[in-house]
Formats: sequence, C-alpha cells, structure tokens
Amino acid sequence: MKVLITGASGLLGGHITRKMSEAGYDIRLFMRKSSGTEGIKGCFSEIMYGCLTNHKEVNDAVKGCDIVIHVASLTPGAETSFKHYEAVNVHGTINITEAAIQHGVKKMVYISTANTIGPGSLEKPGTELSGFSLFGVGSGYINSKYLAQQYVLEQVEKRGLDAVVINPTFVIGPQDYKQGTSRMILHGLRKIQVVPRGGKNFVPACDVASGVLLALEKGKAGETYLLAGENLTYSAFFDKVNSISGHKPFRIVFPKTVFKALGMAGTLWSRISGKAVSLNFVNASILSLDNYYSGTKAFRELGLKNTSTDTAIGQTIDWLNVMGKTVSPVKSGKSNFLKNMLIKAAKKLTGINDKPEKIAGGFALGTLIGMTPFVGFQMVLAFFLASVFKLNKVAAGIAVFNTNVFTGLFIFSFNYYIGTWLLGFQPTFVFPEQLDMQFAAQIFSTGYETILALFTGGLVTGIPTAFVGYKLLMKFFLKFQVQASSLLSNMHKGHII
Repeated sequence: MKVLITGASGLLGGHITRKMSEAGYDIRLFMRKSSGTEGIKGCFSEIMYGCLTNHKEVNDAVKGCDIVIHVASLTPGAETSFKHYEAVNVHGTINITEAAIQHGVKKMVYISTANTIGPGSLEKPGTELSGFSLFGVGSGYINSKYLAQQYVLEQVEKRGLDAVVINPTFVIGPQDYKQGTSRMILHGLRKIQVVPRGGKNFVPACDVASGVLLALEKGKAGETYLLAGENLTYSAFFDKVNSISGHKPFRIVFPKTVFKALGMAGTLWSRISGKAVSLNFVNASILSLDNYYSGTKAFRELGLKNTSTDTAIGQTIDWLNVMGKTVSPVKSGKSNFLKNMLIKAAKKLTGINDKPEKIAGGFALGTLIGMTPFVGFQMVLAFFLASVFKLNKVAAGIAVFNTNVFTGLFIFSFNYYIGTWLLGFQPTFVFPEQLDMQFAAQIFSTGYETILALFTGGLVTGIPTAFVGYKLLMKFFLKFQVQASSLLSNMHKGHII
C-alpha cells in the first residue's frame, strides 16, 4: 500500500518512516527541499517537495496514496505567538485533511501532541477523557495543535473520514538530526544543570512509531490515543541521564515561582530587544507544570508495549557520542595546557570578546534584576539569565550592585510604594534599618502582596533604567572591550603569563 508521510526529517517522522518501511509499505515522502533524509535513506521510494501551506503541492502529494501519516508541524521553541504556528500547524493540516478526503484515502493518522489533552498529577495522570486545559497557558504551539486536531476529528464525524489521532508525550530517542528533544539530554550532560520543579511524561520514539503502525491496523476512526511512557520529575529524569552517562554535574533546582519569574524576565527582555528567547514566561509556566499522562488506552486497545526510558536515554547518548555531539574530556600533555585553559576560562567567564551590545545588554539585565526583591539570589539570577540570553555575565553581575547596603533600602522602598500605588494595595510593610539576608526572609514571610508590590515596582522602575543604561553604556563598554582584548592578546602571546 502507498503511504504518504510528512515530517520524515524529524526525530519522530524518521522513526515512523523506518518502522513503516520495515513493515513493507511503499513510502512517499512530502517535505521541503531544505529538509534532509539522514537516517531514512533507502526507506522510501519517492520524495515530493513542497510546503504544507500550498494547497496544490499538498494535493499532488496525497494523490495516489492509500494512507496518509501527517507528522510535520512547527515544533515549540522561543516563539510563543499563535500566529507563528497557525499557517503550518492549522492550515497545513486542513490542506492535508481536505486532500485525503478528495482522493479517497483509506486511512489517515494525525500526529498531535499530548498537551491537547489536560495533564494530571503523578498520582492521577491525564487520560484521553481529560479536557483541553492548557489554553490559558498561552502557547501558540499547543493551541494550534488543538485546533488542527479538532478539525481532523470534525471531518471524521461530518464527512466520514477514517482518521485517528495520536497524542505522543515528550518523545526521546536516537536519530534526532534536528537536535530537537535530544537537547534535553544534552542539558543533562552539562557540568551545571538548571532544573525546574515540574515534570512530564517521556516516551521513546520507537514506541510512538510502533503505536502509529498499530493504529493503522487497529485504531478506530475518530479515536485519540495517548502514547505515553514513564512519568518523571525533571530531577528524576536527569538522575537517569547522569546514572547512565556517568556524569556527576552540579544541579540547581529552582522553585516554580522563581522559575516563572525568570521566564517573565525573559519575556520582558524579548520585548525590549525584539528577539525571541527560549526561557520566556510561557515556556517557564509549561516547564513548571505537573505534565503527566497515562497511555493505558493504547496499551489496552492497540496492544502497544513499552520500551524503558533508561533504554531510550542510553540509545540517545550512544548516538550523540557517535555523532560527536557530546563533550569529550580534554587530553593534553603540553606544558602550556594550564595557561591555555586559564585564558579560555577568562574569555568565557568575562565574555571579553563579546559584542558591545551583549556587554551593554548584560549590564541592562543586571540593572533590572537588581531592582527585583530577590535579595541574596540576584547574582545567581544575573549569571544564569545572562547565560540563557547569551549576554555578558560580568557586566550583569556588576550591574546587580546598583542595589547594595547603601542604596538598597531607598530603592526597594521607592519600588514598594510605586507597586502598592499601581496595584491598589495598602502599604503595610515596615522596612528594616539595614539590608541583609534577613530582609529577604522578611519579604517572603509577609505574604504575596508585599512580594507582588516590590516586583511590580521593580519592573516599572527597572525597565526604563535598564534601557537608559543600555544606551548610555554602549560607548563605555566598547572602549573597555578594545582595551581588555589587547590585554588578553598579550597574555596569550606570553607577554604577561
């Protein structure tokens, strides 16, 4: 039977293509000319190039096929707006579905996402009976996949389309040539892990591919099937990664409120700079969720069997090693090894070769963080966010000290009264005589109104201050960069070291 598969260049699409080829299906791929076929060469008989948003190209690709497996979509990233995902994920799916109906396709499988179904807790994970509960999170990706899924299901009911929907959870596995979900495993192989408090369900890509094949044989029209594996907190997942790889990193686990605050700062920075960042408020909110699911229905009705998460992680790490994606230990017997490492470390730590806008951007970020009420944690936040946004860490750290033992009480008092005025709160917090760690404990023990007022006032005063600082310090940091680069150049040539 002739099968059309979209999205075969991705992790999941590649696994599905190999599985269908092994089962003896005649495979036609529909993809963009820029997409690669690494890992699936020899698994298909023809390729048709085109775009999901082009009705004619989609129609030509579907014509003559008995089965359509629609995997392709824009996957979640730094962009969060619905508009970014609408054309491909919604209208592209409509084009595929309409073409399937027009050409009398015998069966269609639409690959959606588990998040179109409400997640649950570890004790009571989400099932196919759970309603769509994540609309309010504000993820353009999730909302676009939900609308596309609903369109497919509507055509089953209204026009007799024989289609099933597959809802995989977070897919992991080897052959991730686009460096999608494997980035999470690579994060686990870093020397420092930053981990949120939430968790999710992890499913091996090979199991989802098997589930698609089983859905073609046993799936009932109009049904949705959660393909889920093991529910794990992020800490538990990285414990597995570290155990399997032998890595022993330093781990920082952020409380949900702090992680969301970091995401809010990312969103604010994105709006100021005009550049999308991965750690934004939407993504931070999703990562803070208890994002757990049960795949019992697929096990019961399709006969799907599970591969262990440990096996999938191990296979992925092995593949990443073969592809040269993981960091190998540095080996050198040269006498100048320590000197070179110190120079490299100095450059990396200070970002001395950074562009002026990155240095000024780091200073602006530190200025903003210094205005927030996270006393005692501001330096950590500054270094972390500067790393995430690829800004200068030293500049960010220096700027944090705009609130110190001399200026802090005045700045925080001013921010507090600004925040209470804007929010309509009654100012009841009594500031101490000096700024220390007890001040932070006092803030967080007085209730959400004090924290919210300080945070709001800090943003109101911090954003314009950071913006002005960014503009004024560009010339200063440019001059500093030239001088420091000359210094490090002399160090490298042996004039100093």
